[in-house]
Amino acid sequence: MAAAAPSPGECPRAQETLRIIVCEHVRTGQPVSSSQVARLHPEKLSSASIRNLMAGLSEAGLLSQPHTSAGRVPTDLGYRRVVDEVLALRRCRVTATDARKIEEVIESSQRVEEVLSRAGRLLADLSQQVGMVLAPDLERAILEYVEFVRVAPRRIVAIFVSRSGIVSHRVLEVDEDLAQEELDRLSAGLREHFSGLSFSEMRRRMIEELREDERWARRLGRSATESVITLLEQPFPEESGEIIVEGTSRLLDAPEFTDVEQLREVLRALEERTKVLRLIERCLSAPGVQVVIGQESEEPELSAVSFVGRRYSAGDSMQGLVGVIGPRRMEYARAVALVDHFARSLSRALGGTEGGEGS
Repeated sequence: MAAAAPSPGECPRAQETLRIIVCEHVRTGQPVSSSQVARLHPEKLSSASIRNLMAGLSEAGLLSQPHTSAGRVPTDLGYRRVVDEVLALRRCRVTATDARKIEEVIESSQRVEEVLSRAGRLLADLSQQVGMVLAPDLERAILEYVEFVRVAPRRIVAIFVSRSGIVSHRVLEVDEDLAQEELDRLSAGLREHFSGLSFSEMRRRMIEELREDERWARRLGRSATESVITLLEQPFPEESGEIIVEGTSRLLDAPEFTDVEQLREVLRALEERTKVLRLIERCLSAPGVQVVIGQESEEPELSAVSFVGRRYSAGDSMQGLVGVIGPRRMEYARAVALVDHFARSLSRALGGTEGGEGS
């Protein structure tokens, strides 16, 4: 029995044709003609042969024709074929210059919040897309150090440091002016009791002890103790996994978004965060770089954009994500390389498993 003929997407000539069309469309933003492909195809095929290949790719749902007389543009499925090839062949590498810039940002500060904010800006600059960073969820962090510092009369700062070096702090207004010596005793007592617990467990136990052990009230005063309890009962902003988004204005320059209503939908989705969080959750649950193209997001407001993301890990239990969002007509190989390098570098810097694979 004869073997079935390969589909257009599996034929080497057709695959090369599709790759050329994707690359040219990304470069120019315009439909790609058969004469353009013929000029670039390594086998120097005739325009007629190229037209036949393009027709087959269109029938397979990999290309579309915006207008009768126009060339072809990739569909989401067409982009998917090329992206999967890029990922499978591991063709994605950052340049030495980009790698150096990434390392400089990661080493620029001991405060993880600052590093992540700068990472988002650099990712947007290097990719020329929207940069996105999901901060680690501190609820799962292991507490290493806690300290209360007097910064002004009746004002103290509570500082919590995780084993992986992530710092979170809150300013606390109190009714009485506490001496630093009293705060040092509070800090030492809390470290003795709660170091080695997760932040969520630390908060629960600390609240219980402050309420039940009268020694804290006698030592700090009732109002100050109640203020500390109130502080601990309120989740820190960082604990929810803050999403840092940089470079949204870059979408204004993309020719795809001359449709103002379509652009407004994308910007609204980025601002509301809910739909973006669903994309992020998909990437957090899978290893390696994840690419979600157009309608694959299953979010109508995000059907005009693609998302490239990879999780990173911090310590033994926390994870976050770095990614870029841009038009479907994106230079995927570069975006994948940047996101991959950023995730691996952040994991190394934060004491996690490289690339988040162990998270």
